[in-house]
Amino acid sequence: MICWPPFFPRPLACPENLEGEIVLSNHPLIRETMKDVLTEALDLAGLQRVLTDMGEGRIRCIAVDTPVPSQFSHEILNANP
Repeated sequence: MICWPPFFPRPLACPENLEGEIVLSNHPLIRETMKDVLTEALDLAGLQRVLTDMGEGRIRCIAVDTPVPSQFSHEILNANP
């Protein structure tokens, strides 16, 4: 079986059987894809700021039990991928 791209780590292995850290190649396509995913799709820098602010007490998290779900939860549950 020919596997493309040949530089990507263990492309034919089952995820359940992989152990240890995944080492990514320094190929330009992989670098660009990871940058796009972590900065445009996920906003990793924003997540790090929120987690830091929570840890330092600038953002307070409050849990509230309500009889019905919030309107935001309906939007999340009914969102199309």
